[in-house]
Amino acid sequence: MHNIALKIILLISNWSPLLHSSNDCLFGSLGESDPDRYSLIEFSLGKRKLYFVTFFKSNNRYHFKLYDQINFDAICKINTEEEMQEKIDAYSNEIKDKNDDLINIHIFFLKDKIGMNQTRIVSAYNKINSYTAITLAYIGFIVFLVNKVIKSDESIIYFQWVVFVLMILSIYYTANCVLFIKSGLSIKGYIRSTFKDLKKQPTFQQLSLNYYTDWYSTNNEAQVITSLVRNIEKYFIRSFVLSILILLAIFLNEFIQINSTNNTNHKNEYLIMDDSGSFLTSEFSILI
Repeated sequence: MHNIALKIILLISNWSPLLHSSNDCLFGSLGESDPDRYSLIEFSLGKRKLYFVTFFKSNNRYHFKLYDQINFDAICKINTEEEMQEKIDAYSNEIKDKNDDLINIHIFFLKDKIGMNQTRIVSAYNKINSYTAITLAYIGFIVFLVNKVIKSDESIIYFQWVVFVLMILSIYYTANCVLFIKSGLSIKGYIRSTFKDLKKQPTFQQLSLNYYTDWYSTNNEAQVITSLVRNIEKYFIRSFVLSILILLAIFLNEFIQINSTNNTNHKNEYLIMDDSGSFLTSEFSILI
């Protein structure tokens, strides 16, 4: 029971920009392990997270900073050409003394892995396209909700400050969702093998190197694009949940007010007809 209560508290703190707890390796989300960062204020700007008055764990020790930041591209980065070449050279040295049959097995394995990575990549891009359309429609709902909150501002008594805070958080999460969608749609820079490499050296070794290049590249792309999708989903779900809570709060308050009005005797209620059905001219003149 104690663990469940603690997880709920940590989840709430992870949603809140104030008294925030998170894991840097998950880019501000929470994992199964304990949080490695506790901050007084956290502010997200898409791929950048800013922390103010923060304690964070590094090398098994906690450190304190008045200001710190993490970047998505540093945690889940696109491999550079130099990094790719190091891996390709290492693989080239590994297979240079192997026979064609063994290299052919490598090629079969790499082709299978490339196919799996391509499936993940296509699925992720499809999700980004879907979330693009959903978010565009959802922004219209957010605008409606803002207008509803503004128009209902004077009538909201019990929920006024709660609705205001939830509305700000919902807009904040929607903005981050849009920023991650933009990043997903503009992602570039992945390296692929070319046919000219194989044309220069038409051997099993070179063919295997080409497949290895594509596997390493697609594996990196799949990891990055999947992480972007998870962040899009995270911010969209958070915004949507808060928007539903805002809507329920407004409707509940209006329902309470309607019931309260129906149970109140108003001084300006008049009977303008007597028992025989004739007008009471004196009462009718008051209404006029």
